Amino acid sequence: MSGYWITPVTLNYDATRPTGCVASSPDTSDELSFRVSWSRGTDTGGSGLAGIFDIWLKIDNGSWGLLYDNRADTTAVYTGLQGHTYRFEALNIDNANNIEIRSAVAEATTRVDTTYQGYVPGDANGNGQVNGIDIVYLVNYFRGMGPAPVPLLSGDANGNCQVNGLDVVYLVNYFKGVGPAPVRGNCR
Repeated sequence: MSGYWITPVTLNYDATRPTGCVASSPDTSDELSFRVSWSRGTDTGGSGLAGIFDIWLKIDNGSWGLLYDNRADTTAVYTGLQGHTYRFEALNIDNANNIEIRSAVAEATTRVDTTYQGYVPGDANGNGQVNGIDIVYLVNYFRGMGPAPVPLLSGDANGNCQVNGLDVVYLVNYFKGVGPAPVRGNCR
């Protein structure tokens, strides 16, 4: 077989699953429809991210179900029902069609509460005033030593539509005079 050259071909097998995709949504929505988004994550050592995602949903205490299959976007508007809680988990998919491992643990949780819109941002204890007691209330809640604010968004001092330790820092800075007053976020 003289005159023929065989060009070597290298094939790579990708069994590496992508990681780090995380869903996010507001803690509470005062409207039936709210935005759910998710991060891209990484595929270190793999074939690269495909830019598509699987999004899983759990309603109240029900079973997990696939909400979006091979979704080519990092955000969606979800419409729920009053009084229900929605949990989300997002998974990356890479170019070899490897899917991130599901943990079946909520990465984002949103409660739909359209009945209460008159809360004061930062008034975690619901007494109609924003003061140092709200800081203590939030700290106790985060440590598992007290109830959640009602509605939950009343504990959102910084307006990011989530209730977490950043709200405590925000309130402390406000009371020290080095930060702005609590603000209501656009949590839709």
